[in-house]
Amino acid sequence: MKKQIPVDVPVTLVIQAVHGDLTIRGWAEPLLEWQCDDEQVTIQAQESGLALSPCQSDLVLKLPQSAEVHIATIHGDAHVTHLRRVSIDHISGDLTLRQITEQVTIGVVNGDLTASAVAELIVTSDIQSDVTLTDVPVVRLTGVNGDLTGRGVLSLSLDQVAGDLELSGLSEQVQIRSVNGDVALVTTGTASVTLDRVNGDLTIRGQASSVQCLVVSGDIDTTEAQIDQLTVETVAGDVETGTLATGRITTIGGDLEIGNITRELTIGTVGGDCTIEQATGTVTLNTIGGDLWLRAAITAHTTLQARVAGDATIVLPESPDVTVTAVVGGEIRGIEGHPSLSGQTVELRYGNGTASIHLHVGGDLMIKGTDHPGSFSSISAQLGKELSELGRELGRELSELGRELASELRRALSGSDPDAAKRARDVAERFSAQAQRWRDTSGSEQVRVRINQREWRLDPERIERIKDQARQAAATGLSSALEAVERALSRIQPPQPPTAPQPPQPPTPPPPATGPTIQLRNPSSQTPLNDAEREQQRASILQMVAEGRISPAEGDLLLAALDDTGA
Repeated sequence: MKKQIPVDVPVTLVIQAVHGDLTIRGWAEPLLEWQCDDEQVTIQAQESGLALSPCQSDLVLKLPQSAEVHIATIHGDAHVTHLRRVSIDHISGDLTLRQITEQVTIGVVNGDLTASAVAELIVTSDIQSDVTLTDVPVVRLTGVNGDLTGRGVLSLSLDQVAGDLELSGLSEQVQIRSVNGDVALVTTGTASVTLDRVNGDLTIRGQASSVQCLVVSGDIDTTEAQIDQLTVETVAGDVETGTLATGRITTIGGDLEIGNITRELTIGTVGGDCTIEQATGTVTLNTIGGDLWLRAAITAHTTLQARVAGDATIVLPESPDVTVTAVVGGEIRGIEGHPSLSGQTVELRYGNGTASIHLHVGGDLMIKGTDHPGSFSSISAQLGKELSELGRELGRELSELGRELASELRRALSGSDPDAAKRARDVAERFSAQAQRWRDTSGSEQVRVRINQREWRLDPERIERIKDQARQAAATGLSSALEAVERALSRIQPPQPPTAPQPPQPPTPPPPATGPTIQLRNPSSQTPLNDAEREQQRASILQMVAEGRISPAEGDLLLAALDDTGA
């Protein structure tokens, strides 16, 4: 039966319950028309608008496009189009929305949700099946227990998705707590993406101002993206990046392939191999469990530091302008006219040496390119020999731990195994511990100092810091601090290996990063101290310890060096 009544516009219609399917379409007529098999359906005027009594069958409605409709319960499917505003408390079936000019608010959806050309969509409870969105600029959802697909979605906030997530057209903000599947995003302009957990792969294309993610159990692929800032805590699989301005990734269980870094990238641990295609900024790779392949277009602003458990290959561009410094556990190859030796520390300067590459390599180092270094220096390094054995061991362990981490993360994020989260944390801690072991061993080459049957280990950064503290102490009135530290440090020299080759004269190094520093004199050129001078210098060192400028252990070393015979 079809009925029709005239209405004033804009009109508000309240529907209590529909026990079948519901179809609502807005039209240009100032009329309300309904059709259903239930002859008991009535419409009454109320203070809030018109109220339609419960319908025991399917219901078809037509009302003015400027109408606002509130629906309590739909027991079947619903199809709603061409209205101003819609709210639904509960729908048991599928829901289709189209051409809603203002806002749609929904409580419970037990079926699929399809929306197109809806200005704003809000769902306050979990959607029990799939969601498909087209040209819905603003979306706020609680949860989706299926897949979520969207095109023309500008802004999205969402708690969790049980399946896959695929969105395009994102240009504003995306906030998602958890996705138990793959994520594929196409972003534009200044889009900002925040994802807590992805139990699958993450793929991003387009442009984004920032991408932040805590955990990804699969791979990350941003090869077709330009991202201003990328921040990721843990990736169990591989990572491939396109163009990044800045980035930080703490843990990568698999391989890393870097497309282009324009400003700065810091990587904590890579379980597999690393490839760098282009780097015009600063790249720091704290631990690489596998091999490093660097074929970057190096510029004057390029700075790269890496600790590599496996082999490292550097493919130099034409007319390189770079200084390569490396501690190598294996062989160094590709430098014509220089022997391939293991356990070496080398410095190679090409052109003016403006760019900087600093490596600690457990395996072999291969230099590829047509240019010959303008200067070459090499010394035997005990650290290099230690790196070789540890690098091979660590590379195997990090690779195995990376695969184990991926497996446990997938179980933990899916919720299928209640104990998987703890196991994943345990694996991550072991992964981190092994990486730290490598960093501790392959850190800046340490000098072993033995004085009066006692031994200290110092690295260049620590020595530079002591020098800088002495300079500052002297500037604040502790005049003898500078001379005391200069004299003590001048006596700290690493022991010479008995068969070490005589190195060629190295080029004049650039000024150190610490700014003004101390020029150490040869101990043989120093004037012996009398007792009063010795006590004054000892007092200066003790005063630096008391002021917290140097540690007690550092003070102990400096005092021992001053007191050593011949000081």
